[in-house]
Amino acid sequence: MTEILLTDTPEDAPVGLADDPEIRITAHTYRRVFGVPPAALRRAPGGLALLGGVPHTPDAAR
Repeated sequence: MTEILLTDTPEDAPVGLADDPEIRITAHTYRRVFGVPPAALRRAPGGLALLGGVPHTPDAAR
């Protein structure tokens, strides 16, 4: 399963992932595709699980 990395800007993504357009989904793209900001889905119970994604935190990238 592909993980979806939700970041506000490509620069927020861990090194290496920011250059991969198949992994990176910026907040702007996310809003355009799904119609809601990423934070709305992060707050929804099971929201990210529905997309097979995981919330991105700087600690998770280490």
